[in-house]
Amino acid sequence: MSASSEPAPKGNLSFIAVARASDRVVLASCSHGANIDLSGVKTLLSPEQMEQVEVGTVYNSEVGSASWHLMADEKQLVYIATTSERYPNRHVFPLLDEVKRMFGAKCGDKARTARESALTSECRALFKKLLIKYDDVSQIDQLGRTLEKVEGVKMIMQENIEIALKNCVSLEAIDKQAEDLQAQAGVFKTRAKAVRNKMWWKLCKMRLMVAGVIIIILVVIIVPLVTMSQNK
Repeated sequence: MSASSEPAPKGNLSFIAVARASDRVVLASCSHGANIDLSGVKTLLSPEQMEQVEVGTVYNSEVGSASWHLMADEKQLVYIATTSERYPNRHVFPLLDEVKRMFGAKCGDKARTARESALTSECRALFKKLLIKYDDVSQIDQLGRTLEKVEGVKMIMQENIEIALKNCVSLEAIDKQAEDLQAQAGVFKTRAKAVRNKMWWKLCKMRLMVAGVIIIILVVIIVPLVTMSQNK
């Protein structure tokens, strides 16, 4: 993006830089509609200040009508931004975190040995892009709202997927119960058939026994009668 095509500064974000805390060297910096004296940056990097800085925490300092923000990482690099005093703090951490990621990807291990402002030319285009992006708070807020909507849709989709999975589990449980019932019905049918066969055999035996008793009774009655008739 050429200087002539750059949007006019809105006065919300005016400066970003990356410095090395160990020797207070400003490795790369870029301004947006403001003249920043690097000696002020070095003041922020004083040993007394840096002793109390925790990695990954954003620290804010008010200087006149401007706010200075810094965040250190585990490599003793410090990421710095200067904003207006009205700039929303909710955008500072995403800004510094993006500066950290972009600087790390661009410069890597050069930051350990580079001299004062040696990496500015390499990072100017990246830093300018971030300055323009985060200077327009309305666009950042709109992007945030869009991301929130995306997250909301993701949550709804996740809930729908969870419900679908629960329904699948329920259907699997119903299928399992149906299979169990079918298996139990098969066992019951087999047992019923066995009981029916057993009862049929008992009935046959009982009928045979009754028939035998009747035959015996008839023999007992008829044989004497036949004998008596023959004697006459």
